[in-house]
Amino acid sequence: MRDFWPLFRHGGGPQPDSLHYAWDKAGLSFANEPIPWNAEAVCVHGTVHFPKQTPRSRTEFSLRLGGRKNDIPPESWTETGEPDSVRVSFRVPAPATTTLAELCWRERSLGQVTLPVIDEADFLAKLSLELPTVGVRLGDQTVACRTFVGSQCQGLVISAVLESGTSLAPILDCGLRVQLRRIHSHNARAHGASSPSSSSPSASWHSSDRDVVKCVPLHLSATQLASRQALVSASFPRPRRLGAWEIVWLADDMPLATHKIRAISKTQFQRSLRLASTRFVVQDGKGVLRMERILSEGKNICRAGPCFLISSTEQGMAGVCAFEVRALVKGAVQPPLLQEQEVLISDGPVPFVPGTLDMAELEQVRQFELRLGKQVLGVLPLAPASSATFNSEGGFVPADPFAWSPAAEEQLREKLGSLLEK
Repeated sequence: MRDFWPLFRHGGGPQPDSLHYAWDKAGLSFANEPIPWNAEAVCVHGTVHFPKQTPRSRTEFSLRLGGRKNDIPPESWTETGEPDSVRVSFRVPAPATTTLAELCWRERSLGQVTLPVIDEADFLAKLSLELPTVGVRLGDQTVACRTFVGSQCQGLVISAVLESGTSLAPILDCGLRVQLRRIHSHNARAHGASSPSSSSPSASWHSSDRDVVKCVPLHLSATQLASRQALVSASFPRPRRLGAWEIVWLADDMPLATHKIRAISKTQFQRSLRLASTRFVVQDGKGVLRMERILSEGKNICRAGPCFLISSTEQGMAGVCAFEVRALVKGAVQPPLLQEQEVLISDGPVPFVPGTLDMAELEQVRQFELRLGKQVLGVLPLAPASSATFNSEGGFVPADPFAWSPAAEEQLREKLGSLLEK
């Protein structure tokens, strides 16, 4: 970012080689960047070449700002690696507005460089927060979510990527922080809190409608301050109440991003669970596993077991639920328990595979049941869907009783689709 042109190139005096500037903040130095309003100081460095046998003196150099006769003496004077060259440096306070700095030798101008200045409003206008994310701690896991079970939550972890048009050092004086606010129930309905995500920094919010539960200041490391992009994060304790909550990222009372989350009860979470689909996990003689929609004979299958794909109707859900799979065996009064396990439900269908059985054992099983307590969420029959047959008189023989499953639903849709194509 050199804006330099030599104005003194005739003989009898020094000739400028380069002229540039840098600004300091929090012990860091930033070269060739716009100078922020809160910079601690600005350093102007010039490299000058002297003709042979030309007298040299530090006091012969000065710096002028804005064309005014306010000659500033150099702070340092050092020899460079080049013969007959010196490096002269000036240290001045940060100017309030964009200013022209002029290097002079014996009142003669050697060159000029523009010191561009940005104010706080310009810096904040180019500051943005990307990918704001809320994660809920469930045991030893942290799961990104927009809805979570309040009684299971052990804390919130909030993160985002902070981006700026310049280095992030000026943000030291901007009071960067993140707030957790509780939205009142009557206001949650008015502002559509049932849709728990909003990352727009211009989203309307009013302090009278929300209670600030906790405010966490955000601190950046020296490496992050020197960069134009940084990952920032904060942690919050578990929200004590169910309902809608709002997370607001602030810099000097200006909201950078706002997004909403919801804490629901365990009962509400369990009511939202659905069986999205079913599959069979089969293993051949070589131990290779694969997924099959229908368990067919004659495919070199040694072991097989159920796979249930479970989902929630709540958007961006994060919760843990204990499921059990029972095998309905011919002649058994109480279906034997195949496996009971806690499953983490997130924002998409989650596979639950309780294990596989030998084919000899599967011959006694009619179907597998996925249960949540006493509720049966779905079944996976081992026999394929029955089909009705027509007789010579135009009637049909009814199909055998069959437990309908998501796999049978997929078969039906495929067959109807093939009929429509014909």
